[in-house]
Amino acid sequence: ETFRDRLSRTGVEVVQGLDADTRMHGDPEKLRRVVINLVGNAIDELEESETPAPRVTITGGVNLAGTEVWFKVADNGPGIPQDKLTKIFSPFFTSKEGGTGLGLAITKKLVEAHDGNIEVRSVEGQGTEFEIVFPRAPGSEEA
Repeated sequence: ETFRDRLSRTGVEVVQGLDADTRMHGDPEKLRRVVINLVGNAIDELEESETPAPRVTITGGVNLAGTEVWFKVADNGPGIPQDKLTKIFSPFFTSKEGGTGLGLAITKKLVEAHDGNIEVRSVEGQGTEFEIVFPRAPGSEEA
């Protein structure tokens, strides 16, 4: 099932707000996998929780110093309980029925393999936001 099919079936709205110049070095397929994992998890959680007006927001840009590229994937779902937040990047930790607990562990490894950092913030009843920061590709800075 494609993302488009899943979005249509679940009624999840995806809102995108990406700045034009978010170039960075890296393996495009592995970086795509990071986004797919995060968005897929958000859709799963929104569907399972039956959140009214479910929404995933994907934003990105460059920090003020022009040295880093950032991306955020946020949802308006039920949030992650605080006691689970510290464990979600651990291999084999899952709160999903039938989950392997590898998705976020792999996502973190892929981000770190690109010299990036991933953080999560969540408020129960309001939603969850993952923020990823990577070094900006040399030569991307404005003259």
